[in-house]
Amino acid sequence: MLGAMIKLYGFPQTRTNRVQWALEELGVAYEYVRVEVPRWRQSLSLVAMYVPTWLFIGSATWAVARSLTPDAPFARVAFAAVLSWVAGFLAVPVPAGAGIREAVLLGASGLDGGVAVATALVARLIFIAVDALGALVGSPAATRRRGGVRAGPLPDAVERAHREAEPPA
Repeated sequence: MLGAMIKLYGFPQTRTNRVQWALEELGVAYEYVRVEVPRWRQSLSLVAMYVPTWLFIGSATWAVARSLTPDAPFARVAFAAVLSWVAGFLAVPVPAGAGIREAVLLGASGLDGGVAVATALVARLIFIAVDALGALVGSPAATRRRGGVRAGPLPDAVERAHREAEPPA
């Protein structure tokens, strides 16, 4: 198995037990990592921290819709944008909620079909551009030295991982 071991993250008495059972039946080596579920108060505070982001996402999507049609309702488009992001996040097998976010925005925004599709696509392109710009601006900070310690992967980590993954000769 190329020297790698599966890490199974889970919480007792959940569906993780099914995966754990399957791994044991197959004789696959794994490491079980217990995930602590936060308490309700902590979960709600984490969700509350996302509210400003959701406001920006909703406002940006509304601005795109407004540039395409003057009668785009702010509250409905902003709510549809946030709902589409949540639905895309929950659609785990779909990368970046591709298609899911657009379909939810189309159905929930109250915009005409062509305007809703154009809004969804243009907003996605804008968000991708913003993410790329953030990565470009943030990458020097992620690799600079802090207090004598270099942040990021160790210099020889990639080569060492390749060596360890090679089957013995």
